[in-house]
Amino acid sequence: MNGAEKVRIQSDGNVGIGTTTPNWNLQIASSTKTRLALSDMSAGADLKHWLLSSMGGSFYIGTSSDAYATSTISALTINSNGYLGISTTSPAQQLAV
Repeated sequence: MNGAEKVRIQSDGNVGIGTTTPNWNLQIASSTKTRLALSDMSAGADLKHWLLSSMGGSFYIGTSSDAYATSTISALTINSNGYLGISTTSPAQQLAV
C-alpha cells in the first residue's frame, strides 16, 4: 500500500471508502468495479454472498461463489435509462425478464 488514505470518517459522521469527501452516510468510490458484498457466513457453500455493484452507469445485484471467483448473471439490473432487468444485464425496455 502506498500510505494514501483509504477510509475517511468526517465530523458529520459520513464515511467514505475511496473518497475523502463523502456526501452520504456511506459512500464507496472507485474508478474500477465498485462493489459491495453482503455476506451471510452461516449460509451453505457458494450461497453466502450477494454483490451490489455500479459499473458504467448501471446498478447490478448478483451473487458470487465463496472464493469470489465466479459471479452469476446479475439477478437484477437497473441501467442509466431506468430500465429494469431481471436475469439480464442489458434491459432494452422498462422491464426485461
